[in-house]
Amino acid sequence: MLKTTVIILFVCVILVAGQTSDVQHTSPNQTFVSDNSITGGVNDVYMMPYYTGKILPTPQKVEYKNEYISLANTAIILNSVKQNDPRLKYLLERLTRYGGNYEFVEKAGAKHTCVIKINDDTLNAPQNPQGYVIKSSGKTLSLKASDSQGLLWAISSLNQMIFVNNGESIVQAIDVIDWPKSLHRGFLAGYDISKDPKVIAHFMVAYKLNLVDFRDEIADNKNNHENWRLPRTDIYYNRIKEIGERLTPLDFEWYAGARFMGYDTVPQINISNDTDFNTIYANFAVPIAKAGGNLSVQFDDIRYPIHPDDKKRFGTAAKADYYLLTKLYEKLEKDYPNIRIAFCPPYYWGPTAANPYPDSRVDYLNMTGTLPEAIDIYWTGPRVQSNIVSRDDVKWEVNKIKRKPLVFQNGIGTPHAFNYHYVTDPIYNLNKWYYKGYLQDIKAYMLNGGDFDTSDAVVSIADWIWNPEKFDPEASIKDAVMKLTGPEAYPILKRVNAELSKFDSYLPNVTIKAIINSASLYEASENLENLTAELNKLNGKTIEFWTDIYSSRISYVQHFVKNIHDLGEDSIIKNIIGRENASATMYFAVKDGVFDPNTGDILIEADKFNGGAVLTYAYENAEAGMLLEDRPTAIVTGIGTPTSEMSTAFELTKQPLSDSFQLIVSGADDFQDEKCPIRITLNNKVVFEGPNIFSNKKWDIERFDLSTNMLKSNNVLTITNISPTGNFDAPPAFMLNYIILRSLNK
Repeated sequence: MLKTTVIILFVCVILVAGQTSDVQHTSPNQTFVSDNSITGGVNDVYMMPYYTGKILPTPQKVEYKNEYISLANTAIILNSVKQNDPRLKYLLERLTRYGGNYEFVEKAGAKHTCVIKINDDTLNAPQNPQGYVIKSSGKTLSLKASDSQGLLWAISSLNQMIFVNNGESIVQAIDVIDWPKSLHRGFLAGYDISKDPKVIAHFMVAYKLNLVDFRDEIADNKNNHENWRLPRTDIYYNRIKEIGERLTPLDFEWYAGARFMGYDTVPQINISNDTDFNTIYANFAVPIAKAGGNLSVQFDDIRYPIHPDDKKRFGTAAKADYYLLTKLYEKLEKDYPNIRIAFCPPYYWGPTAANPYPDSRVDYLNMTGTLPEAIDIYWTGPRVQSNIVSRDDVKWEVNKIKRKPLVFQNGIGTPHAFNYHYVTDPIYNLNKWYYKGYLQDIKAYMLNGGDFDTSDAVVSIADWIWNPEKFDPEASIKDAVMKLTGPEAYPILKRVNAELSKFDSYLPNVTIKAIINSASLYEASENLENLTAELNKLNGKTIEFWTDIYSSRISYVQHFVKNIHDLGEDSIIKNIIGRENASATMYFAVKDGVFDPNTGDILIEADKFNGGAVLTYAYENAEAGMLLEDRPTAIVTGIGTPTSEMSTAFELTKQPLSDSFQLIVSGADDFQDEKCPIRITLNNKVVFEGPNIFSNKKWDIERFDLSTNMLKSNNVLTITNISPTGNFDAPPAFMLNYIILRSLNK
């Protein structure tokens, strides 16, 4: 929780020894940032944020002066502030990393070029929460704030003005009056950034972020990440402890926990039994609370079916989950009075998208409205992946949960494969999707998956949240990227973005179209390799660290290009390359030995079906012997979900209707032991009904002989998941790769 305390003011008086003028009137230039001759060096990741001549997030009022002051020798007069003040640490680290010097003194002398004096009564800080003021006059820089975090943000802004010019550490003079329009600015941390508490603290302070939810990402190995019942290791407990040591003293609100549910081989949570409660309390709630954090309880996507014991005792998930959450909170609150819980319910969207689950969404959300105020509720908007959110949408949610929602945003509308954000992508939709005043109607807006590969997006979103009226998408992302990587890297990264974008219409599967256009994709891949070399000549380690541009983006398309080359040499590809409608699915059907494009067989691909969830599906579980290679797929989920049924229409023009026909289906069952029941109909006549007969270890081929007179000139084939248990984007499910209609009279 945010705390309000009496503020301490920093005053910095800067004298340049041996010069006739204390202030240099010098225009900055791009070479300042890369001059690391007396700093931590080009591969020091903590050099970030690099100097750009601007403060980010954009201040409410700021004047950047054409005055630059040496930081060669700084005297710091602390008065009532302790030398180990956690806020002060970030200023001291910036000074020394950029070649400045300082000492703590009671009185400054003539030798000092900078004097930091506490609590200058000549300044009045804005009375807004987290507000601060910076005033420069000649050689003096004065800082004052309205509360504890305001002082930290003043230091953050001053730090962004410190850089190196011709081997000398200097600071640009500024006048700032600033405060955030929204008090909570944060993100849902990804796995990689969650590994290093020092890194995440540095990142948050640099861009005035004060809220983070680690969810289940604080794990030292894959098994512990997926199975919350396994004992936690020393690495986990030490990481929690260090996160607390770095974030809690800054009054940052942070959460950690897990998805306490069943998944794959992990059994569903049993709330009726104290065993699971005790595991959550001892392994997660207590160590997180001891470190000053808050508990994150995630019940999204795989909450159903609930445990049979819970069904018998409580009847519904709403009643079971209310019991768990109130029991957790009441027990924690006795020892940790300020504890909070961030809860993601299974119904984390609405009202637009359909309810795929057996319980009433309204009843469940009304239950959350009766939870203690200290339990925050996540919401993604009217849909799972929302774009435009209306005032009525927010009112609908608030009316049920009885508090402002925590919004986690799934995707930001960038036009790339997988909805990826590429470094340098402006986030235009922040100005398009939300009504004026939206940020005041929610508790916080948080990007889901905030990690190194989206760091510039997180920074730009923080800029929008801090000062939405002055948010400029293009200027914001440019300054964010330059601060993260250095100004010289920005134009190169823009070119990287352009080359990556050439792959958008081809990913993720190698298609015939990609092979036909392979020359241009080979060229784009080569250009990316050359651009990577250019980045490495700058501060390549830092650029990769804060953007993950090579390992998460460039290396992916290079692997894709290798697959294009390998498949281009395949004899099957060479056979079908010039055919009309040649595709990856045709390749797989020929490879499976069930399709010959020279015959009259009718091949219908997954993406020709309407109603199912069409995507690329792959699944691997080596221990269980499961290996479903990447294929275009249409998926049907259980009754009540919006993707429970899919259909395709086709004409029969070349084969006589009197022929005998066979339906060939390439598909797979989900990864659960129990077979998903399906119904296949052709022109409303049942071809198959019951537990499906497909393997869940590989893509499987099954044949169905069709009854006489089942086919017509115009036909509709439908596949329905008839499981009474409906889970959004989760088992029980059936996956389809393609179907073939074959005449047996050939």
